[in-house]
Amino acid sequence: MSLAGGGSAGAGDDRVTVVQPTAAGRAAAYLCFALCAAAVLFGIWLIVPQFH
Repeated sequence: MSLAGGGSAGAGDDRVTVVQPTAAGRAAAYLCFALCAAAVLFGIWLIVPQFH
């Protein structure tokens, strides 16, 4: 039984196509990461009274 799914165990054609991210996709990922980091820092700023 194959955990990878698809086809039989002896098919020999287990290639995976890797798609490189586009510039817009990479920029969107960086933007999401920056927004999440800002939200975490803002939450820490709200919690720690020494920062007020």
